[in-house]
Amino acid sequence: MDPPTKLARPVPVLYIHSDSDEQFSGFQANSPHFATTPHGNWVTWGYLDGCQIQTAEKTEWGVRFSWQGCKNGVPVLADFVEGLGHEWSGSLDSHPRKDGETIAPLNFTDMAWQFFTVIHAR
Repeated sequence: MDPPTKLARPVPVLYIHSDSDEQFSGFQANSPHFATTPHGNWVTWGYLDGCQIQTAEKTEWGVRFSWQGCKNGVPVLADFVEGLGHEWSGSLDSHPRKDGETIAPLNFTDMAWQFFTVIHAR
């Protein structure tokens, strides 16, 4: 879980995390390294990619953080999704949120393909 100390070249990053993901609760509570938390990982990748400005946008499903001004223009995005656990939203076995609602328009596979399509077009 420790990030590298530097990169040979900038790396595009898409980080998707759900706020009820039990896989990270122990890291967040007990980690001596900030970078092992979901938010810490995203921040660390932004610094490693030489990014300049952090932005946050409230969405219907949570918050999208993005870094701007990164080396070579690489995208560094983090989508923090409210009300999901450790499941892949949009998969055949994904479950409704804890409040019983589903996030029908949110599909992690589609989000990933959209991210990689933008990178490939550059």
